[in-house]
Amino acid sequence: MKRRQYHCLTSIALILSLSGCANLGRDYGTLVGCGVGAIAGAGLGYLASGNAKGALIGASAGTATGCLAGSIWQSHQKKLEAIARQENLNLKVETLYSSAKEKPVVGENESGLVSTIESSQMFSSNSASLTRSGRRQMQSIARVFGESRNSKTHKPAFYLVIGHTDATGTAEYNKSLSERRARAVGQLLTQAGVSSANIYYQGAGASRPLGDNTTYKGRARNRRVEIVEVANKKDLLARIKSERSNVKYLVHGTLAKKPSQKIYSKKSTHKTNKRFSTKEIDFGGKLVATSQWTPSAIMTPKSSGLQIISSAQASILPATSCFYDSARVSGKVKNLATGGTISERHKTRDYLPGMNGRVWANTVNGNLVTLAPVKILKENATVIKNPLIQIVKNYDKGSRKTSASLRAKANTYEGENTILYRVFVNKKNAPISCMDIVINKSGGTSVDGRIYYQDSNKMLLATFKPHKT
Repeated sequence: MKRRQYHCLTSIALILSLSGCANLGRDYGTLVGCGVGAIAGAGLGYLASGNAKGALIGASAGTATGCLAGSIWQSHQKKLEAIARQENLNLKVETLYSSAKEKPVVGENESGLVSTIESSQMFSSNSASLTRSGRRQMQSIARVFGESRNSKTHKPAFYLVIGHTDATGTAEYNKSLSERRARAVGQLLTQAGVSSANIYYQGAGASRPLGDNTTYKGRARNRRVEIVEVANKKDLLARIKSERSNVKYLVHGTLAKKPSQKIYSKKSTHKTNKRFSTKEIDFGGKLVATSQWTPSAIMTPKSSGLQIISSAQASILPATSCFYDSARVSGKVKNLATGGTISERHKTRDYLPGMNGRVWANTVNGNLVTLAPVKILKENATVIKNPLIQIVKNYDKGSRKTSASLRAKANTYEGENTILYRVFVNKKNAPISCMDIVINKSGGTSVDGRIYYQDSNKMLLATFKPHKT
């Protein structure tokens, strides 16, 4: 009897799943949801009633529920693409996947959508005010996201609106401008019916470039608004965290013009600050022009996490050194309803080995260089606190007096087994301009690294492989 029941239920599930495969190539995401919902519904219906009729009733209900999630994403994507064609918008819609696999599979583990709209013509110059056409276009987009608010079966989605700018202007100004633009778009979502409690916004400034900031075309690509739509808050938080140290943003730097390897011309009358004179602190380096070094030679990109298939990270690695970059500054994620930020508390075990506030140091040509504290989380290799750089000149000769104490800004980018710890000093004539350090995630040891510094009118680099003390 049990065997017959088993075969009956199996046959029903098979028939139901095959009946949804007629258009498999066209609507894969929706039909996966339909198939799973039908089978689950059939099982529950059979268990409740003990007969095939109950299974069929359960399958019908399960199909309706299972189809909904996939159809919502697909419906939104199709409508957004239609608006883009109608308005001649540069809009890209991609599916977000949550996967522990090296490459997510289309139709599996769908978590939401990421819509990226180039905003060059949407906002007035240096303003968070939408142009007349920009407001019309964003209202059309907002209505798509607000259309499911009256659905009784669809749970309210969560949204993250991120503003991005090019690298012209200061990092702080770009962060503020992009945040105000993101908030303006978030407000349009509320007007379309989305609950403000489910909307978060962030100003990323120029910290996440998709194009070359030294070209007109690249800067236009970087001026954009990104709307992330996910089904639950867990995926929202995962998206926020994964973008903090996403190595794909290292492909392009955050400088509006290419840096010169000569800091000052020979005729320069610039007076060197004696306290920070690099003639007094010799790191024994070589010219950047003849000694190029990039972290990509020793890093492997991270292969899992919340990601987009079309942005496969297998070929994405840090393309240049910190010399061609600047400190990445982005704002906190805020809730549109309360204005509050997402708070995070961390325990010692949450940090990478040796990076829970420890001092890292080593000598460079006899000079001691220390960084403290080095505080980096295991999750997405997030920097919790910026370090202070201290230099002791002629440490190898017995000196213990601090020659320079420099406040720094640190960014991290996570690879599979290593992280890139990129540190910038924003002070003219400082003995160090920036440093790149590749650190092993499991052992708490540096694999390789470089210090970039200026000597007279030239830029040099020296090997720096610090270790925790």
